[in-house]
Amino acid sequence: MQLITITFDQISGIYPKLADTLKATAQLMYSGQINDFSPAGLDKLLQLYPIHVVKHATETTSYYVIAGLRQYELLCVFHTVKSSDNATKKLLNIIPVIEHTNLSSQAINNMATCDIAGSALLFSLGTKVGAQLASIKENLASDVTKHFPKYQSVRRMVDRPSGKVREK
Repeated sequence: MQLITITFDQISGIYPKLADTLKATAQLMYSGQINDFSPAGLDKLLQLYPIHVVKHATETTSYYVIAGLRQYELLCVFHTVKSSDNATKKLLNIIPVIEHTNLSSQAINNMATCDIAGSALLFSLGTKVGAQLASIKENLASDVTKHFPKYQSVRRMVDRPSGKVREK
C-alpha cells in the first residue's frame, strides 16, 4: 500500500462487491452532518484519515473506494451540494488516498467491514455529545475548531434527541 494523490473524478465509486455490505448498514446514523464541516475541515480530515482505494480493473486511471467510506460519502456530498463553489471544488478536488494492490475480494470485504464496525467505535463520543463537544471547543485552539461549524454555536452542540430503536 502507498499514499498517493488523485483527483476526485478518478474515483469510480465504491468497490462493486461491497454493495450488499453497504446496503445492510445503510441505516446507520452519524452525528456529523455535512454542515458540521467546512471544506477546509474535511480536507484536513482526509489528510489525517485518507480514503483507501484499489485500482479499477479496466480503467487504469480510475479507483474504487474500499475503506474510508464515511469520508468518501462526505466528499461526494460536498461535490454534489456545494458544487457551485469553486473554492470548494478546488480544495477538495485533489485528495490523498491510500492505494492497495493485490488484495483479494475477501481482503477488500474485510477492510470495508472493519472500517464500518471500527470507525463507529473509534470516532463515537457516546452519550453527552454536547458536553463533550463543548469541552473540545474550550480546550482546543479556535484556529482548529473554526473548520468545523458545529463548534461555532452552543445550540448546534447540544445533544440531539435519539430516536426509538425498533427491536427485532
